[in-house]
Amino acid sequence: MEIAVSVTPFGTTRWSRLTVGGPATVLWLVPARPGAALDWATEGWLDTLESSTSPRIAPPSATPPCNMPSTAERIDPWTTTGPQKFPRAVLVHDSPTAVRSHATARGFAISPDVDAKISDLYAKGYALVSLELDTASGSTVSSPTLRVSDDGGAVVPLALTGSTKTPVRITAMVLANAPAEVPGARELDAASLTWGRNYSSYEAARASALFNGGGAIWVRESASHAVLFDPVAVPRDMPIPAIASAYFHDANGQAQPTCDAAAHGAAAAAGTVGRVCASGALARVAGGTACTPSTGDIDPAAFKCGTGVDDLALALSGTSPSATFATRFIGIVPQNGLGLDAPITSSASKLDPVVYAGQYDPCPVQVTVPGGGSSPPPPPAGGGGGGTSDDRPYHYERSSGCSGGSTTIVYDDTGDEAPVADDSCGSTTPSDTDTTDDADTSGDNCGSSDSTTSSSSSSSSSSSSSSSSSSSSSSSSSSSSSSSGWDDSDDGDDSSSKSDSCDCGKSSTGSSSSSSSSSGESEATPQSLQPKLSTKTLHQKKTSKNMKRRGPSPVSRYALLFVALILPLRRRLRLQKL
Repeated sequence: MEIAVSVTPFGTTRWSRLTVGGPATVLWLVPARPGAALDWATEGWLDTLESSTSPRIAPPSATPPCNMPSTAERIDPWTTTGPQKFPRAVLVHDSPTAVRSHATARGFAISPDVDAKISDLYAKGYALVSLELDTASGSTVSSPTLRVSDDGGAVVPLALTGSTKTPVRITAMVLANAPAEVPGARELDAASLTWGRNYSSYEAARASALFNGGGAIWVRESASHAVLFDPVAVPRDMPIPAIASAYFHDANGQAQPTCDAAAHGAAAAAGTVGRVCASGALARVAGGTACTPSTGDIDPAAFKCGTGVDDLALALSGTSPSATFATRFIGIVPQNGLGLDAPITSSASKLDPVVYAGQYDPCPVQVTVPGGGSSPPPPPAGGGGGGTSDDRPYHYERSSGCSGGSTTIVYDDTGDEAPVADDSCGSTTPSDTDTTDDADTSGDNCGSSDSTTSSSSSSSSSSSSSSSSSSSSSSSSSSSSSSSGWDDSDDGDDSSSKSDSCDCGKSSTGSSSSSSSSSGESEATPQSLQPKLSTKTLHQKKTSKNMKRRGPSPVSRYALLFVALILPLRRRLRLQKL
């Protein structure tokens, strides 16, 4: 439901538009004072007030980050409308008994709460006007805008507004000689509003304030004088149109520069507007004091634009245009309840219709999926750090790094794992000694390197680039006893090779540090790079920290085949020399 109230020294003029859906026929009861004049308002008057008072939300700065929109957001209407449907009966009832009789005869039920409100309104001197609205077999329709001009007080009339099916949304605009206020109204905190790729959080914030607030609550959205006669600038968007020019345009179907200029000039003059009297063409309530028009300090004709286009003149009747404000409220009447008349009071607080969000949403994290690295290198001697060869059958598993990949050896006989290189983050190729020297991988008694395969395993695909970087950092920062990163026994002494040739997985160095560093290593190394910590291989995992950080490996699958064939021959030659 949309309502506009103009507060003048002579009383009020109230504009109402009802939108309903569901029941086939609705009986709309409207309170009016004795002497009230009822008319259908100019088409577009409420639409103009709705559009010109609705807030525009702007980002905190002119250039939002990470491709967020920079143009202001136009907030969707709080209340919606349907196709216009004129009521088929408009009747003024002179007593509460007449209202009840009419409703019963037309098949409408009056609840005890509504019945009590009817009696209360007549006790206060009001009469009720009924309008029967056919909704065309349950579809959603809107009535024309009903205008009631009388000597009533400054209230938003909601005493007979309610629904058993849904909360009723209310948009109320108030025109008065000061910013307006109603009981229970609150304002949204602009500093808490956020701006992101889907514009602002304004609509979510106001819906939360109303529907989670526990009752009929009002949100005050704007209170502006400038918007009546001058456009309001909006950052990087079209300005908010002035109410006067937009109204004349909508009422006549085209721009009316002459009417707009006359209204703008009259609004700048000092003094008050003369009194305007509504025609009462739709209906009149008996009694009251007859309206007498006057010219006043400012001729009200300046705020009309042709025959019947007189809503702006009625809204400013008896007021000072230079001090008039348009204040906008939105609210709800909870389901299964009736609203309360909301007294309108003056406020010293203006509220610009342009609202700046207080902060930006965080920019989304950009994730780059890395490409694969080079072919994996041969396995380290002793399982990664040090001393003797490890001749068990094995295969490779690869995981993506920040610019390449990490390699893990998985030993086929036990499932043990050992990281052998990390070419993920652009390290340079080391200038160490020849990595093939003393890199015993043949193993006469503990398995042949002929069983070696190089393959990618799906079990390593879960490793992230950040995890690979952590593993690399951990290994490169450790002290190393090996110049090559694969073997530390290049001393010409083959006795260790002989003695260890059948003791697969043993290392001559680094075993003392395995238990003390296991916790930190587990946190820094991705799951796919973590060995299964059997007693047999625990020291292998820890001594891998002594490996130097390696750059991208130049070894191809052909190099692996070469190593697999040449190293056993080299080992036999060394044994013959002994």
